[in-house]
Amino acid sequence: MPDKDVLLVEYQKAQDSAEHHDQLLWVAVGLLASGMAVLLAIPPGHRQPCDSLWARFYPPVFGLLLSLLLFYMVYSFSSIRRQKYDRCKVIEGILGMEQHSKLKFPQPRQRHVVYALAFLFCVVWLLRLCWELRA
Repeated sequence: MPDKDVLLVEYQKAQDSAEHHDQLLWVAVGLLASGMAVLLAIPPGHRQPCDSLWARFYPPVFGLLLSLLLFYMVYSFSSIRRQKYDRCKVIEGILGMEQHSKLKFPQPRQRHVVYALAFLFCVVWLLRLCWELRA
């Protein structure tokens, strides 16, 4: 059996890492959503005389990239967080602890809401890109 002190340190580090990745997740969501909101505020290029294709197409292209990045960030950070909490549960089983093992987690509804919003943003950006291509 592993040393109890080693397991307690690993447990604390896994807990700290899970909390850190949870914070990263929501900071990333906030920053990326804010960036998309700023890009949405830029009027489509065909409404104003626009000589540069770059000025017409960068908002929807960057918005689409930010939406895809949002999917990636939510998936990766929540996966790491889940793995860390799973490790905490294993250590709890070895040491007879119950901090996370007895906790009833709700379904990951918040993550699904973010996925749905990111998907809707993708649709908006694709529609806007098509709009710009027609103009």
